[in-house]
Amino acid sequence: MDSIYTWNWKTGGYNSCTARSLAEAKRKADVIGTPKAGMKVRLVPDPGSFRKVTTTEMAAIDRSWAAAFD
Repeated sequence: MDSIYTWNWKTGGYNSCTARSLAEAKRKADVIGTPKAGMKVRLVPDPGSFRKVTTTEMAAIDRSWAAAFD
């Protein structure tokens, strides 16, 4: 069963993914951080910031970040 993992980027901001393990979440973070078309900077995850969260916790994290930009 997949869990939700969240982490911070070293340059600021955060992201999340579903994964079966912490190791898989870290691999997915590396893929997510790889520059895509039009991006010049590689996003590097802060290794100490990874954590497993519930859907309720993830919703609260999203709300708090959104509120910071209102």
